[in-house]
Amino acid sequence: MLTDAVAGTALGSIGFHGPPDDEGFVEIGYDLSPSARGAGWATEAVRLLAGWAAAHPEVRTVCALTEPENLPSQRVLERAGFRFVVEREGLRIYEAGVAPGGVTGATDEERVNAGSRPRS
Repeated sequence: MLTDAVAGTALGSIGFHGPPDDEGFVEIGYDLSPSARGAGWATEAVRLLAGWAAAHPEVRTVCALTEPENLPSQRVLERAGFRFVVEREGLRIYEAGVAPGGVTGATDEERVNAGSRPRS
């Protein structure tokens, strides 16, 4: 659950769709209430969750899926350091690689290509 600690209000939710697979691939998802959108909450939450995942040695790639028409969510992912990889089955796939040592934003050589992976 995402909350505004100052106001004490719920803003939305964020989390993993499951544990990392054998190749270190993990998917995140998030949703904000309409009143919380556009204030940077989602971007910060995605950065924090991706950073938390990066601190775990079993994670090599963090991804998120969006519908092609969901431009605000795509901007959130881009601001959080994710890059568009491919569109498949009507969804856009974004990834943030995890470099050795747990730093997100790895080079292309350090990333797992989600375009070749089945959708979870």
